[in-house]
Amino acid sequence: MPNSEAKQFMQKHHYTKSCAKSTYALGFYYDNKLCTMIVYGQPSGRYLASSIWDGGTELECLELLRLFSFDWCPKNIESYCISQSIKWLKKNHPEIKMLVSYADISVGHVGYIYQASNWLYIGKSGAEKEIYIDNVRQHRRDLYDKYGTSSIPKLKEQFGDRLVVSENRFKKNKYIYVLGSNKKEHKELLLKLKIKPLNKYPKGDIKYYDNIKNVI
Repeated sequence: MPNSEAKQFMQKHHYTKSCAKSTYALGFYYDNKLCTMIVYGQPSGRYLASSIWDGGTELECLELLRLFSFDWCPKNIESYCISQSIKWLKKNHPEIKMLVSYADISVGHVGYIYQASNWLYIGKSGAEKEIYIDNVRQHRRDLYDKYGTSSIPKLKEQFGDRLVVSENRFKKNKYIYVLGSNKKEHKELLLKLKIKPLNKYPKGDIKYYDNIKNVI
Protein backbone atom coordinates (compact mmCIF):
# COMPACT_ATOMS: atom_id res chain seq x y z
CA MET A 1 0.00 0.00 0.00
CA PRO A 2 1.38 3.48 -0.85
CA ASN A 3 2.80 5.60 1.99
CA SER A 4 0.25 8.34 1.37
CA GLU A 5 -2.71 5.98 1.75
CA ALA A 6 -1.26 4.34 4.86
CA LYS A 7 -0.61 7.76 6.41
CA GLN A 8 -4.14 8.98 5.71
CA PHE A 9 -5.63 5.76 7.07
CA MET A 10 -3.68 5.98 10.35
CA GLN A 11 -4.33 9.69 10.73
CA LYS A 12 -8.03 8.93 10.51
CA HIS A 13 -8.30 5.76 12.57
CA HIS A 14 -5.25 5.26 14.85
CA TYR A 15 -5.42 6.74 18.35
CA THR A 16 -2.23 8.79 17.74
CA LYS A 17 -3.74 10.39 14.62
CA SER A 18 -0.30 10.13 13.05
CA CYS A 19 1.99 7.84 11.10
CA ALA A 20 5.68 8.33 10.42
CA LYS A 21 7.02 7.55 6.96
CA SER A 22 6.59 3.86 6.28
CA THR A 23 8.83 1.41 4.48
CA TYR A 24 6.11 -1.22 4.07
CA ALA A 25 2.39 -0.80 4.72
CA LEU A 26 0.36 -4.00 4.57
CA GLY A 27 -3.42 -4.09 4.40
CA PHE A 28 -5.47 -7.15 5.33
CA TYR A 29 -9.03 -7.83 4.20
CA TYR A 30 -11.98 -9.69 5.72
CA ASP A 31 -15.17 -10.19 3.69
CA ASN A 32 -13.58 -8.03 0.98
CA LYS A 33 -13.24 -5.09 3.39
CA LEU A 34 -10.01 -3.61 4.71
CA CYS A 35 -9.96 -4.70 8.34
CA THR A 36 -6.37 -4.33 9.52
CA MET A 37 -3.29 -2.37 8.56
CA ILE A 38 0.29 -2.85 9.72
CA VAL A 39 3.00 -0.29 9.05
CA TYR A 40 6.73 -1.04 9.23
CA GLY A 41 9.43 1.61 8.97
CA GLN A 42 13.06 2.33 9.67
CA PRO A 43 13.96 2.25 13.40
CA SER A 44 13.74 5.57 15.22
CA GLY A 45 17.33 5.30 16.43
CA ARG A 46 20.23 5.14 14.00
CA TYR A 47 22.14 2.69 16.18
CA LEU A 48 19.18 0.68 17.42
CA ALA A 49 20.03 -2.43 15.42
CA SER A 50 23.64 -2.55 16.59
CA SER A 51 22.46 -2.11 20.18
CA ILE A 52 20.26 -5.20 19.88
CA TRP A 53 22.60 -7.70 18.22
CA ASP A 54 26.25 -7.94 17.26
CA GLY A 55 26.76 -6.84 13.67
CA GLY A 56 23.24 -5.51 13.30
CA THR A 57 22.68 -2.65 10.84
CA GLU A 58 19.71 -0.36 10.27
CA LEU A 59 19.18 -1.93 6.84
CA GLU A 60 18.52 -5.29 8.53
CA CYS A 61 16.03 -4.02 11.08
CA LEU A 62 12.48 -2.69 10.87
CA GLU A 63 10.24 -1.14 13.48
CA LEU A 64 6.56 -2.04 13.64
CA LEU A 65 5.24 1.52 13.79
CA ARG A 66 1.49 1.19 13.70
CA LEU A 67 -1.20 -1.47 13.80
CA PHE A 68 -4.92 -0.83 13.55
CA SER A 69 -7.88 -3.21 13.41
CA PHE A 70 -11.53 -2.25 13.33
CA ASP A 71 -13.66 -3.39 16.24
CA TRP A 72 -15.84 -5.51 13.94
CA CYS A 73 -12.86 -7.71 13.02
CA PRO A 74 -12.75 -11.33 14.18
CA LYS A 75 -11.11 -12.14 17.49
CA ASN A 76 -7.32 -12.49 17.42
CA ILE A 77 -7.11 -10.81 14.00
CA GLU A 78 -4.16 -8.65 15.15
CA SER A 79 -1.88 -11.56 16.05
CA TYR A 80 -2.90 -13.37 12.86
CA CYS A 81 -2.08 -10.35 10.69
CA ILE A 82 1.24 -9.79 12.45
CA SER A 83 2.12 -13.44 11.74
CA GLN A 84 1.19 -13.03 8.08
CA SER A 85 3.18 -9.82 7.79
CA ILE A 86 6.25 -11.59 9.16
CA LYS A 87 5.81 -14.38 6.61
CA TRP A 88 5.58 -11.74 3.88
CA LEU A 89 8.78 -10.05 5.06
CA LYS A 90 10.66 -13.35 5.19
CA LYS A 91 9.62 -14.20 1.65
CA ASN A 92 10.06 -10.80 0.02
CA HIS A 93 12.77 -9.17 2.14
CA PRO A 94 15.14 -11.82 3.52
CA GLU A 95 17.65 -9.06 4.27
CA ILE A 96 15.50 -8.09 7.29
CA LYS A 97 16.82 -9.97 10.30
CA MET A 98 15.11 -8.29 13.24
CA LEU A 99 11.85 -6.51 14.08
CA VAL A 100 11.35 -4.18 17.02
CA SER A 101 8.32 -2.45 18.47
CA TYR A 102 7.18 -0.65 21.58
CA ALA A 103 4.09 -0.61 23.80
CA ASP A 104 3.42 2.80 25.35
CA ILE A 105 2.91 2.21 29.07
CA SER A 106 1.87 5.81 29.67
CA VAL A 107 -1.41 5.24 27.81
CA GLY A 108 -2.04 1.80 29.29
CA HIS A 109 -0.47 -0.33 26.55
CA VAL A 110 1.39 -3.39 27.75
CA GLY A 111 2.06 -5.30 24.54
CA TYR A 112 -0.33 -8.21 24.81
CA ILE A 113 -0.54 -8.47 21.02
CA TYR A 114 3.22 -8.99 20.85
CA GLN A 115 3.05 -11.53 23.63
CA ALA A 116 0.32 -13.43 21.77
CA SER A 117 2.51 -13.32 18.64
CA ASN A 118 5.58 -14.78 20.39
CA TRP A 119 7.75 -11.66 20.32
CA LEU A 120 10.57 -11.47 22.84
CA TYR A 121 10.38 -8.93 25.66
CA ILE A 122 13.71 -7.19 26.28
CA GLY A 123 12.75 -4.67 28.95
CA LYS A 124 11.88 -1.00 28.80
CA SER A 125 13.09 1.76 26.53
CA GLY A 126 14.92 4.83 27.74
CA ALA A 127 12.85 7.47 29.53
CA GLU A 128 11.35 10.17 27.32
CA LYS A 129 9.82 13.52 28.19
CA GLU A 130 6.22 14.13 27.24
CA ILE A 131 5.75 16.77 24.53
CA TYR A 132 2.46 18.61 23.98
CA ILE A 133 1.34 21.03 21.27
CA ASP A 134 -2.03 22.70 21.86
CA ASN A 135 -2.53 20.29 24.78
CA VAL A 136 -2.22 17.29 22.44
CA ARG A 137 0.56 14.87 23.26
CA GLN A 138 3.00 14.36 20.41
CA HIS A 139 4.85 11.18 19.55
CA ARG A 140 8.53 12.01 19.24
CA ARG A 141 9.26 10.17 16.00
CA ASP A 142 6.24 11.80 14.30
CA LEU A 143 7.30 15.39 14.99
CA TYR A 144 9.51 15.76 11.93
CA ASP A 145 6.84 14.30 9.69
CA LYS A 146 4.23 16.68 11.11
CA TYR A 147 6.20 19.89 11.59
CA GLY A 148 9.45 19.53 9.66
CA THR A 149 11.65 19.22 12.74
CA SER A 150 11.95 17.21 15.95
CA SER A 151 14.21 19.78 17.66
CA ILE A 152 12.58 21.13 20.82
CA PRO A 153 14.18 24.61 20.45
CA LYS A 154 13.02 24.87 16.83
CA LEU A 155 9.55 23.67 17.74
CA LYS A 156 9.50 26.27 20.53
CA GLU A 157 10.31 28.97 17.98
CA GLN A 158 7.50 27.70 15.79
CA PHE A 159 4.80 27.23 18.43
CA GLY A 160 5.84 29.40 21.36
CA ASP A 161 3.74 28.84 24.46
CA ARG A 162 1.58 26.38 22.55
CA LEU A 163 4.39 23.87 23.04
CA VAL A 164 4.86 22.37 26.49
CA VAL A 165 7.54 19.89 27.48
CA SER A 166 6.51 18.08 30.62
CA GLU A 167 9.04 17.03 33.22
CA ASN A 168 7.17 13.76 33.46
CA ARG A 169 9.13 10.93 31.89
CA PHE A 170 7.74 7.68 30.57
CA LYS A 171 9.13 4.41 29.30
CA LYS A 172 7.80 1.87 26.83
CA ASN A 173 7.84 -1.92 26.86
CA LYS A 174 10.26 -3.04 24.18
CA TYR A 175 9.77 -6.17 22.08
CA ILE A 176 11.78 -7.82 19.31
CA TYR A 177 11.09 -10.57 16.80
CA VAL A 178 14.07 -12.51 15.46
CA LEU A 179 13.73 -13.51 11.82
CA GLY A 180 16.42 -15.39 9.90
CA SER A 181 16.05 -17.23 6.62
CA ASN A 182 16.31 -20.66 8.29
CA LYS A 183 16.59 -22.30 11.69
CA LYS A 184 20.38 -22.09 11.68
CA GLU A 185 20.43 -18.34 11.04
CA HIS A 186 17.65 -17.81 13.57
CA LYS A 187 19.72 -19.61 16.22
CA GLU A 188 22.83 -17.62 15.29
CA LEU A 189 20.94 -14.35 15.65
CA LEU A 190 19.66 -15.36 19.07
CA LEU A 191 23.25 -16.01 20.16
CA LYS A 192 24.27 -12.55 18.92
CA LEU A 193 21.69 -10.71 21.00
CA LYS A 194 23.26 -8.11 23.26
CA ILE A 195 20.06 -7.73 25.29
CA LYS A 196 18.86 -11.05 26.59
CA PRO A 197 15.07 -11.58 26.54
CA LEU A 198 13.38 -11.63 29.93
CA ASN A 199 11.68 -14.82 31.06
CA LYS A 200 8.41 -13.14 32.05
CA TYR A 201 6.20 -10.84 30.05
CA PRO A 202 5.03 -7.62 31.73
CA LYS A 203 1.41 -7.40 32.82
CA GLY A 204 -0.83 -4.42 33.35
CA ASP A 205 -4.35 -3.59 34.40
CA ILE A 206 -6.48 -6.57 33.38
CA LYS A 207 -9.04 -4.24 31.73
CA TYR A 208 -6.60 -3.72 28.87
CA TYR A 209 -6.34 -7.43 28.23
CA ASP A 210 -9.94 -7.59 27.06
CA ASN A 211 -9.60 -4.59 24.78
CA ILE A 212 -6.31 -4.94 22.97
CA LYS A 213 -7.33 -3.73 19.51
CA ASN A 214 -5.67 -0.67 17.99
CA VAL A 215 -3.02 -0.37 20.68
CA ILE A 216 0.22 -0.08 18.73
